Amino acid sequence: MRKILLIGALLLAAILAYNYFTTGRIGLAPSSSASVSEKGRRLDDLARRLKAAGQTFRQAERTAGTMGLDTTSDAESARQEVERVEKEVEALKGVPGTKVENERLEGLGREVAELKRTMGLGR
Repeated sequence: MRKILLIGALLLAAILAYNYFTTGRIGLAPSSSASVSEKGRRLDDLARRLKAAGQTFRQAERTAGTMGLDTTSDAESARQEVERVEKEVEALKGVPGTKVENERLEGLGREVAELKRTMGLGR
């Protein structure tokens, strides 16, 4: 009986790991890619890129502050990525989508503006 439970637990863990690495989400069944619109996929990608740029910028700030190292290139690449994301967010505003997608787009626009203020870029 223990062997069956152990095999079941390992199988469940393997399924969860596979779904996480292939879809980026934890779940027993991967969501159908057909159910997510192109705009939704682009929004997911933009949100990931914006988060990564923010983390890169904050890491550059910490490194410069604590160690006194020159992190200008890291901060500049993060700023450029935020600018690219902002342009893509503006371009997506003209693409028709669901109410939820449009709300996510507006929220992403606010996140871009907040990150730009944090970076000293103003708006």
